[in-house]
Amino acid sequence: MDKKTILFVEDDKDDLAFSMRAFKDNKAFFNYLIMAYDGIQAKKYLMIDDEKRQMEIGIKPDLIILDLKLPYVSGLEILEKIKKYEHTKNIPVVVYTSSDDPKDLIKSYQMGANSFVKKPENYEEFINVLKKIINYWLEVNMSPES
Repeated sequence: MDKKTILFVEDDKDDLAFSMRAFKDNKAFFNYLIMAYDGIQAKKYLMIDDEKRQMEIGIKPDLIILDLKLPYVSGLEILEKIKKYEHTKNIPVVVYTSSDDPKDLIKSYQMGANSFVKKPENYEEFINVLKKIINYWLEVNMSPES
């Protein structure tokens, strides 16, 4: 199995700390973990902040785990841009959010999210759900680019 890259876009310090355990436990599925702490960092990493640079991309992530409530640029805006550009539109995007607003769910899917998962409030369940996301999208799912 080829090793993969995950882009994790999250600004909440507690959620980042919880997530590190899930990432550590699933290291067999990926080589690289790139953390973006806000929407600006995510846009820069994916080269979706500048139309002229859209074809310049370094390591292309195999999975993007995206929070919706981010400083500076919202997760929905990031999702919209990811699905807009040819070099990023086929990357699976899992919206992993504390939002339980049905409008966020509907809008995420309308904008091309591959999955929408509400973050559990319980620490153990939070980690277990994130492990399942990683396992499914990097081990079970077949990507059009694999």
